[in-house]
Amino acid sequence: METIDKISNSAHEAFDNIASATNQAAETLGEKGKQLKNAEQQLLKYCRNYIRYNPWVSQ
Repeated sequence: METIDKISNSAHEAFDNIASATNQAAETLGEKGKQLKNAEQQLLKYCRNYIRYNPWVSQ
């Protein structure tokens, strides 16, 4: 029984480690997604202003 308990505990620890790593990766991707969305909005704002103030150059 001890061997089964050790294997079971090891499996649970491995699962917990994988779950933790997955959660960290998801959080990082979420943060990067927000950063990319913000960068996209800033670029769009810049382009609109450039075209607004330089309509002849923009054509």
